[in-house]
Amino acid sequence: MPDLRIMRIAIAAATSLELDALRPAAIDASHRAGSHQLAYWPTGVGVLHATHALTSRIREQRPDLVIQAGIGGTFDTTRHPVGSVVAIRREAQADLGVMEADGWRDVFSMGFADPSALPYLDGWLVNPHDYLLDGSRLPLATGVTVNRVSSDPSWIGSMNARLLPDVESMEGAALHFVCLTESVPFLQIRGVSNAVGVRDKSAWRIGDALEGARRALDRIIASLTEIRPV
Repeated sequence: MPDLRIMRIAIAAATSLELDALRPAAIDASHRAGSHQLAYWPTGVGVLHATHALTSRIREQRPDLVIQAGIGGTFDTTRHPVGSVVAIRREAQADLGVMEADGWRDVFSMGFADPSALPYLDGWLVNPHDYLLDGSRLPLATGVTVNRVSSDPSWIGSMNARLLPDVESMEGAALHFVCLTESVPFLQIRGVSNAVGVRDKSAWRIGDALEGARRALDRIIASLTEIRPV
């Protein structure tokens, strides 16, 4: 376990525009926040780009902690309203499988992957670092990663029935998969920018979501010395 007072922290997001919005307020020109050295990793949009970028950067730089921050859509505006921020405890790749006549089958039910083999736990990519999740002081949520923003009601219903998701993104599963396989502590936080469903971008609050994520990121980094692994 790294010394939480002096850490090399990688902050990952899909795009440079998101990273610019997420930069903690209290940093100097050398990208330091207190005693922590910060690196900013744009991973690209989608699970393929993010998996490659995260794997390459982790193997090159070996940070003590990777925090992925960005926006996500909410499946339940009562529990996780637009503008709120959550930390993701477990993640699934929701659209890896096949739609049969009798419904959706994922790679686990088809026998193409073992749901209990590393890095999976009952088919989920679970963040085991409770000290980071609890230390974030954010509501904990279930995330799903998709290759397209969900708008079709039947598909949304299928995901709700199978996975009971709270939020969706396009890169969360990449973070969990890579960090679990590379044995690097990680945390995924999402600012909720929109409700999952019919695309009405006039109702999206991307700026509020990123600002909420930035404030949470500031607080998490500032409080790392108070977080104690158990």
